[in-house]
Amino acid sequence: YQFAGLLRGSRTELVDTTVGEGALKLQVPASAEIVLEGHIPPAPPGYEGRSEHGVALAERGGYLHALEGPFGDHTGYYNEQDWFPVFEVARMTQRRDAIYHSTYTGKPPDEPAVLGVALNEVFVPILQKQFPEVQDFYLPPEGCSYRLAVVSIRKAYPGHAKRLMFGLWSYLRQFMYTKFIV
Repeated sequence: YQFAGLLRGSRTELVDTTVGEGALKLQVPASAEIVLEGHIPPAPPGYEGRSEHGVALAERGGYLHALEGPFGDHTGYYNEQDWFPVFEVARMTQRRDAIYHSTYTGKPPDEPAVLGVALNEVFVPILQKQFPEVQDFYLPPEGCSYRLAVVSIRKAYPGHAKRLMFGLWSYLRQFMYTKFIV
């Protein structure tokens, strides 16, 4: 919720859910439109089966997973089928006339590309606090607004760009998916 608070300019107000107790109590933003509470069920070792709808189920890491996909991906291609955790909904709460937020995802440029343009403006001052040498920063839509970053710096010594590249990958969690930094 820190990133949301940064964008808003104030802390995100949180409220308790019915999940957990004490220090492990799950909290969600008080302004949330829709909240799904539930759990990922455990599965016996080696379990394989099918759901009542015919979906393949299996144990992975001690928990129940379902085979999903292929789905059209935001890169413009289809991804492969893969195993994902099954989430069993125990409770749903929502605001009156709740808004379900979503984006159209397809081959770039798409709606997330517009978000990438906004992030360019947000990230520059954040990066400059940690890396004062950063002059400008750009997440091009051709890189899905996160896989490729273009950075302009005031280079001060040999290897400076490499140092900054490794710094970016470790500074903000969002950059862990950035594969190329120019």
